[in-house]
Amino acid sequence: MVNLITGSCMGECIANLPPEAEFPSQEYIEQKMEELNMNDINYYMWIPGYKYQPLLKQRIDSVRSASTIEIDEPIEQPDIEKSEIHKAFDSKAVSGKVSINEVANLLRTLGYAPTNAELEESAKMFGESLTLSQFQDICYALNDSTTSLHGLEQALRYFDNSGSGKLSKAQWMNIMMNYGEPLTMDEMNMVNKKFSIGESIDCKVICEEVVS
Repeated sequence: MVNLITGSCMGECIANLPPEAEFPSQEYIEQKMEELNMNDINYYMWIPGYKYQPLLKQRIDSVRSASTIEIDEPIEQPDIEKSEIHKAFDSKAVSGKVSINEVANLLRTLGYAPTNAELEESAKMFGESLTLSQFQDICYALNDSTTSLHGLEQALRYFDNSGSGKLSKAQWMNIMMNYGEPLTMDEMNMVNKKFSIGESIDCKVICEEVVS
């Protein structure tokens, strides 16, 4: 029944498409995207269940605006969370700063899974090293995003039709190679080997291992 309805809908949609000449050119689309500042489309928006996320800088500015604080002051968060961030920062800090090269691993130890695009943006925003205040800003901007441990687990569970909290190896590879920042087959094989992927994957366990 579902296949019948889906096939019928697809047939009608295809039949009603306008001639190819009526579609805008790629150059026109790129120009409009630039005019509308749409170059910040997050990779994760293509994953079912994920919400669009603006640029990291915009998220930091948004949190700061909501907190009504001065630009040079770190965003205030609960003491427990601040303590964890301080400990992670201090473990790699030299003269009150951490190298941008250490940021990805530090964020993962705190339960975040930043995308390559977010890490590149961080480097452009803050340069070669970050102060504690800047590092805090990144953490808090990512806190409610889909790049957290919880967000990753929820994304994987979207594909869990059985409700068991597990995915088959085929499902896992399909997700990793077709959504977000897709992996190549060589990269996929390396990931499977690193995390000892068997015929089934526990969503919670694999997410904890990925960000650890």
